[in-house]
Amino acid sequence: MPIFLAPGVLAGAPPAVAQAAPIDPMRVVFVLVLVLLGIALVLVVLSKWLRWRQGFSAPRQRELLWAIPVAPDIQQAVRELVRADDRVRAVKVLREAIPAVSLLQGKLLVDRLAEHEHPTSYAEVVRDLREREPELAQRLRPLIEHKAEIEVVRLLRERLGLDLRIAGELAKSMQE
Repeated sequence: MPIFLAPGVLAGAPPAVAQAAPIDPMRVVFVLVLVLLGIALVLVVLSKWLRWRQGFSAPRQRELLWAIPVAPDIQQAVRELVRADDRVRAVKVLREAIPAVSLLQGKLLVDRLAEHEHPTSYAEVVRDLREREPELAQRLRPLIEHKAEIEVVRLLRERLGLDLRIAGELAKSMQE
């Protein structure tokens, strides 16, 4: 008798097929609920992370709009469109003029332009930065002196929620 055959099994006989145990329907429901809860948890964590990654909430962005300069002719056009009750076109004009502005920032900036004076150049923003954010200005001063533009841009983006292009232009104007 060959060694690889189990005792009691004939050489020509087919092996016995194990029968599957019946599946409990409650176990299937329990596993599905666990999977759905896991997916929901992943989605919640992902949405929180994306909100954190995008920067700031609307109230915080509203506070920081002063850091985005808008040319006087664009301000005038936006104000005229707001007076004509065409805010959608006002946001469109603003975002076409400043591509780095998000939709939320565009909406908030249109509201701000309709009500307040707004900086028209990066030089004005730098002056306002020194008044509004003295701690940030103090942290930026040594970086500017050492010509660490990348660190200046990183800090501006981190603290003010600025787009890379706007932060880069602001950093260049600070070095002048």
